[in-house]
Amino acid sequence: MIANMRSGGGRPRLLLAPAVAVMNRLTYPRKFALISLLLALQLGLVMYLLTSEMNDRIEFAQKEIQGDRYLRPLRHLFEHILQSRVLAHAYANGCVSLRPELIRKQAEIDEDFETSQAIDQKLGHILNTTSKFNALKENWRFLRAKLLGLEASDCDDLHAQLLMDIRALGAHVGNTSNLILDPDLDSYYVMDAILLKLPQSQDLLARARLLGRKGIVTGKPPTVEERTEFIRLAGLLRSNWEETRKGLDVAFRNNPAANLKASLEQPLRDHLAATDAFLHAIDSD
Repeated sequence: MIANMRSGGGRPRLLLAPAVAVMNRLTYPRKFALISLLLALQLGLVMYLLTSEMNDRIEFAQKEIQGDRYLRPLRHLFEHILQSRVLAHAYANGCVSLRPELIRKQAEIDEDFETSQAIDQKLGHILNTTSKFNALKENWRFLRAKLLGLEASDCDDLHAQLLMDIRALGAHVGNTSNLILDPDLDSYYVMDAILLKLPQSQDLLARARLLGRKGIVTGKPPTVEERTEFIRLAGLLRSNWEETRKGLDVAFRNNPAANLKASLEQPLRDHLAATDAFLHAIDSD
């Protein structure tokens, strides 16, 4: 066994024997030149790999910046469509005094689309968004043309589809811009909240608000089906609330710059407190 170990230990020497023989024949200056050349080649390879890695990271970061730039006007569009949904629902149920406000909201949404289109013209080919954005804009044109004459249920359905399309576009931008793929935990969970959790929360709150407004308009107590829907929405909101809180807690704990908590903790607390109060109001009814 010892003999085997010795013979095994000698194998690297046997493999290197030709190279050693060549080196022994060289003069010292030539040995030095050859070793320097080998080190230079190795260093060149390392530098190439590091540069490639840095270029990849720079490209990754640039795409993230482009994604953030695309999402900013899209967030305003999402919020204004939510507001339009509530106003249009009330208008369809007889609150005709809301007509001027609803028309103003349509104008705001038109401006949002113009802003988003300008961004899409610059970044659409990079983020692969143009076809989705054009479909979204066409759906808004269809809804806008019919908005003041729709039944409440049709109005709700068309707004819901539009909101779903906006969220899908936002998620697509998150994927193609690398925002949702960020390997850093703090960035990942912040993007998860921005792209997924908070838009979902806004949508759920708007749907619950529609149910509540319906009772105010009609003056009738909620039906069994409406109460069941309230409970379902409350469950989804509670789940969303917990996931958002846990995700951002992870982001705060894993933020090397330690600046996230200072800027986001209080707005997050306010949002969670408002959601919690809303859930308690539903539970107490």
